[in-house]
Amino acid sequence: MFKLLRLCLILAACLFLAQGVRAEFSVTVVSSDSSQYKPGKTLKENDRITLKKDQNIILDHKGEKRSFTGLSKLVKTLKEFFGVKRGGLSERWLVDVLRGDVFCYKKEKPVMLGRSEANVEETITLFLKLAYSANEPVEVILPAEEKAWAWPMSELPIIDGQKYEVKIESQSAGKYLTFYQLPSDNEFPSDPDNLFWMKEKGCDRQVDLLTAVD
Repeated sequence: MFKLLRLCLILAACLFLAQGVRAEFSVTVVSSDSSQYKPGKTLKENDRITLKKDQNIILDHKGEKRSFTGLSKLVKTLKEFFGVKRGGLSERWLVDVLRGDVFCYKKEKPVMLGRSEANVEETITLFLKLAYSANEPVEVILPAEEKAWAWPMSELPIIDGQKYEVKIESQSAGKYLTFYQLPSDNEFPSDPDNLFWMKEKGCDRQVDLLTAVD
């Protein structure tokens, strides 16, 4: 009985220690406009990256590279930018109508619908409406060879934070799009606060494309 109790205590201690030990997140500097960050320098989880507005830094984490400009954030915050699952439309400012999307848009720019190169030869008919609405959907036709088509704003205005349903004529199930209006008109990626804001809203595909370095 004593041996069994002793074994349980040892196992409990091991589990406690295992929970307290984790791999520390770190990134390596590939290049930077700032003399503070030489190529090859390792930045650990709680190091702060401070760049001037127009200065750029390229960071590497296990072979995946990301580019940031004017950054003043803790490295640990950058974890969310690495390991993003790739896929979908490769244009950062086009809504991916074939997959559904969370999309961040600029107030002064038209919202454009798009599809991947693999589907551009097809004419696609879309039916758009506010999600869960009883209203009749708005029909939009994406002609063959057209990579982008404007959202019908006059017929179906986009409301910040709202979800919209997109149905393709040949498919029974719809996709959902959620839109968030950017809080600033600054161009990306020169405004890092907007970049982090986009990430928090779930505009992962756009953030991935804005920061990724091939």
